[in-house]
Amino acid sequence: MVPRINQAVRYCALFGIVVSCVSGAAPALPRNPADPAASLIRFDVPGADSVFALSLKAGTLGSAIPHDHVVLIDTSASQTGEHRIQALNVLAATLQALDRADRVCLFAIDVRVHPLSDGFFAPQSAEVQSALDTLRRRVPAGATSLGPALEAAVKAFAGDRPRSIIYFGDGMSTGQLVQQPDLKDLLSRLRRQETPVHSFAVGPRTDLQVLGVLAAHTGGVVVVDALVDDARLPAEKLGQILARAAAARVFYADELAFNPDVETLLPGFVLPIRSDRDTIFLGKGTVGESFEITATGAAGSLSWTVKPSATQPGNTFLAGLWDQAERSEGLLVAVAGEELLNVARDEFEDQVQQLLVTGRQAVAQRDLAQAEKVAQAVRRIDPANVEAETLLTASQKIKARAVNHRRKQEEAETLQPPDPGIADGPGPATVKETPLLDEQRSIQVLRAAKLSKEVSRTIDAINRAGTSDPEAALQQLKRMLTTVISSTDIDADIRASLRTRIQSSIERMTGALGKLEVERIALMEKAAAIRASELATEQIVQRDEQLEQLITKVSTLMYEGYIGNAEAFERAEEVARASFELAPYQGVTVAAIYDSEAAGQLDKAQRLKLRRYDMYLATLHQAEMAHIPFPDEPPVVYPAPEVWKSLSERRRKWASVDLLKWNPAEEKIRRSLSNPTNVEWSELALEDCITYLHEFHNINIILDKVKLTEDGVALDQPITLKLQGVSLRSVLKLLLEPVQLTYMIENEVMKITTSASAADKLSTRVYPVGDLVVPIITPRAGGGGMGMMGGMGGGGGMGGGMMGGGGGGGMGGGMGGGMGGGMGMMNVADPTRSMARPRIPN
Repeated sequence: MVPRINQAVRYCALFGIVVSCVSGAAPALPRNPADPAASLIRFDVPGADSVFALSLKAGTLGSAIPHDHVVLIDTSASQTGEHRIQALNVLAATLQALDRADRVCLFAIDVRVHPLSDGFFAPQSAEVQSALDTLRRRVPAGATSLGPALEAAVKAFAGDRPRSIIYFGDGMSTGQLVQQPDLKDLLSRLRRQETPVHSFAVGPRTDLQVLGVLAAHTGGVVVVDALVDDARLPAEKLGQILARAAAARVFYADELAFNPDVETLLPGFVLPIRSDRDTIFLGKGTVGESFEITATGAAGSLSWTVKPSATQPGNTFLAGLWDQAERSEGLLVAVAGEELLNVARDEFEDQVQQLLVTGRQAVAQRDLAQAEKVAQAVRRIDPANVEAETLLTASQKIKARAVNHRRKQEEAETLQPPDPGIADGPGPATVKETPLLDEQRSIQVLRAAKLSKEVSRTIDAINRAGTSDPEAALQQLKRMLTTVISSTDIDADIRASLRTRIQSSIERMTGALGKLEVERIALMEKAAAIRASELATEQIVQRDEQLEQLITKVSTLMYEGYIGNAEAFERAEEVARASFELAPYQGVTVAAIYDSEAAGQLDKAQRLKLRRYDMYLATLHQAEMAHIPFPDEPPVVYPAPEVWKSLSERRRKWASVDLLKWNPAEEKIRRSLSNPTNVEWSELALEDCITYLHEFHNINIILDKVKLTEDGVALDQPITLKLQGVSLRSVLKLLLEPVQLTYMIENEVMKITTSASAADKLSTRVYPVGDLVVPIITPRAGGGGMGMMGGMGGGGGMGGGMMGGGGGGGMGGGMGGGMGGGMGMMNVADPTRSMARPRIPN
C-alpha cells in the first residue's frame, strides 16, 4: 500500500485559480444534536508512539435544505462500455431524487470543460433533460483535466444558496496534472465557501486517493461502484444515496479541543463533520483510557466521549497511512468514511501478501539477500507477521549452512603437507672463487646473448613463414617484446636494440595483416556480387516459370467457365490478378485480367437474367398457391413461462466452466468469505470465536481437533479483536495467522486446521487464459501507473441492402484506463463492468 500512496501523492495535482469567496450565514445546529458517535482504533508501533485513527460522526444536524449543485460528468476515453451506462443511469437517478427546490448545472469534462446547460435549473426541468440528451450523444474520448473542471465548478456558483459539487468519473487526471500547493489552495477555498465535493467512482480503474482527499477535506462523500452489489443497490438506489448526501447539512468547525490533549493530529485543521459518514483524523502519541472532544464552529458545537479500543493486529496499516499524511503535511488524509478505511486495510493486506509471495520465491531460488530484504520490509510495516519471521529464519538457516560448508573447505586446504626444505648452508667450493663483480657481469653477458639469440630465432622463423598467418606472428612478437621489456638483468643498450628489432617486425606484420584484410574484404564483395547476380537470374527464371503456369491456369479456368462452371470465371480473375503482381503492366497479364473479368461479368448478367425470369414465374406460382385455404390444425403450442424459466435456470451453471466443481454448500461458504463481518471479542476463547463466525454467517465451520491437539494448539486461548464491516476472509486471517492456523473448504464444510496440514493438501485448478495475461496498458493508455492515463475507443458500422432486403452490421469497442493521481493507495478495479460500446439509455 505504501508505494502506491507515494505514487498517488506525486501525481495529485494541478489546480489553482483564485476565486472570490462567497460568504453566507452558516445554518445553526439543532439545540440537542442526537447521538453523536466517536471511536478510536490504534496500532502500538514497537519502540515508538502509538498511531491511531479517530472517527467522529455527528448526530442529526437538521433537515435538508435546497442547494445549488454543479454536476461534473467525466467523458474521457476511460468512461466507455458498462461503466458509461452505469454512470448515466446513476446520474439520471440522482437528478430524479433531488428535491424540486434544488438547482443543478451540468458540465462534461475531459481535456476541456464543456457546459451542458446555461445556468442552474430544476433537476427535472426540460433544460436539464436536454443537457442529458446532449451528454448521451457525446462520444467518450481524450484524457481528463480534473483541476480546471473543479475551478469551473467554483466559478459557476453565485448567490448565498448552499452549494455542492457532484462528480461522476474515475478520479484520474492526466490531461493536466495537479500540484500539491494548488490542491491545498483549492481545498481551502472549498472549505471556506462550505462547498462539499461528492463523487461516484466508476470506471475500469478508480483513483480513490484523489476522490478521498476531495471528500475528506470538503465534507463530501464517495460512493464506489466497484464496492457495491448491483442486485442489492441498483442505479436507482445509488442515485438516492448521492442525492441525500448532496442535500444533507455539514458541520464546519473552526476548533477541535481535546481533554486531555493529544500530541499530534493530522490534518492541521478541523475536517468537516457529517452525520451520514465518519470523519477520520490520524494521530500519533500516547493514548489514554478516555478523553473528551469538543468541536466548535459558527453554527454551534458538538461533543464526544471517546474510549480507545485496544491495539489489534489488523490495525498495522495505520502506520503507513500516518507516514504518508505526515510527509504531505496532512494533505493525504483521504479516508472519507469507514468504507474507505476498510479499503485501505484490505489494500495493505494484499500488498503484504504480494511481498510474502516474492520472498518465498526468492528463498526457493536461493536469492537469500532478496528474501531477507523482503522479510525485513514486511516486518517494518507488519511487525506481528508470522510468515515474515518464517522467511527470515529460513534464509538465515540456508546462509549458515553455506558458510559452514565454505569453512570446512578452507580448513581442508590448510592441512596440506609443507614443501621440502632447502639446505641452510652452501656446499663446499670446488672451483676457484672469482670476484663478485666480475661474476655478475659475466652472468649479464650470458643472459643478453641468450635473449638475443632467442629474438633472432623468432624473427627468422616469422620471416620464413612469410605472411601466411600474420595474426599468430603478431601474438608471438608481442610475447617476445614483453619478455625483452621485463628482462631488467641485461644491459640497457642491448635491451633497447632488441626492442627496436621486435617493434620493426611488429609494424611489418601489422601492415601485412591490414593488406590481407583488405584482400579478404575484396574477395567477399566479389563473391557477394556474383551470388547476387546468380540470385537475380534465378528469380527471373522462376518468375517466368510461375507466370507461364498462372497463364495456363487462367486459360484452363476460362474453358471450364465456358462449359458451365459459374465459379470458374471468378477463380480465373483471381489467378490473373496474381499473375499481374508477378509481372505488372505486361501485355499477357493485362489481357488475362481483361478477358477473365469481362467473361465473368457477361456470364453473371446472363445468369441473373435467366434467374429473374425463373423467379418471376415462381412468384406468380406462389401467389396462386396463396389463394388455397388451409386449416389451423394442429395449432402451435408454446411451453408455459415456468418451463422457460426452468430451462434458463438449468443453463446458469454453464455460465462459466472450471474443472474444480463446488457443490452448493461449498459455493455458499466460498461466497461468504466476501461478506462483511462485525466482531467485538474481548478475551474470548478461540473455539468460541469460531462458533460465533459459524452462527453469524450460517455456514458449517469445524475444528480439526486431531491436528490441533497434535501441534499443541490450545482451543481456549483468549482472543481480542474488534472489527466492523470487514470481509470474513480478512477476519479469518487476522484470527488464525497469529496462532499459525488456516482454513480449508472441503467436504461441504470450512475446516480450521494447522498451516502445515493445509500445505500437504493440493488441488488442481484450471484458470481462464485471460487471467494469466497482463492487459495491454498504454502507460497505464491503460490504467494506471504513475499518474498517467490513456484510452482508446472506437466504433464503426456497415450496412447495405439489395433486392428488397437489407442488412447491417456494426461493431464498436473501447478500452480505457489511466490514473489521475497515480495508482493510489486505494485503486479499485471493477471486473463486473465490460468495455463494450454502451447502449445509451433513452
